[in-house]
Amino acid sequence: MTAGQKSLNQAYELTCERPTLSFSSCMGNRFRQTVARLFSRDEMNDSTTLSGHVAATRARAQASDREYLIAAQDTTDYNYSGQAQMSGLGRIQGKVRGLMQHNVLLMDDGVLPLGVISIRWSLGDC
Repeated sequence: MTAGQKSLNQAYELTCERPTLSFSSCMGNRFRQTVARLFSRDEMNDSTTLSGHVAATRARAQASDREYLIAAQDTTDYNYSGQAQMSGLGRIQGKVRGLMQHNVLLMDDGVLPLGVISIRWSLGDC
C-alpha cells in the first residue's frame, strides 16, 4: 500500500468516526492539506475514484435475477456565487456561479439500489 493509499484510508476512517464534523474539522488543517493534494493529482479523476464502486455495482447487476435494471439520473447544481475567490466556475441556471453534477444510480425493478454507475461534472452554461 502506498503512502497516498494509507492517507486516503485514514481520511475515510476519520470521516466515519466523525460524521457530524466538517471535512476540515474532521481532518485537521495539516492532514486536510495532505488529502487535498492527493485529490488534486491528475490521475485522481472521476473514473479513477469511482472505478472500484462501478466494478462492484456491475457485479451486483450481473448477479441480479430481476427482469429489468433501471438507470435513474439526476443533476445537482452547486451554487458558489458567495465564493468570489473561487476560480474555474461556470454559470448555472443562467445566472449564478457554480457547477453541475450529473449522477446515474443503477437499481433493479424492485427499486433496490445497486450503486452509482456514473458521476459527471459540468460548468453549466459556460
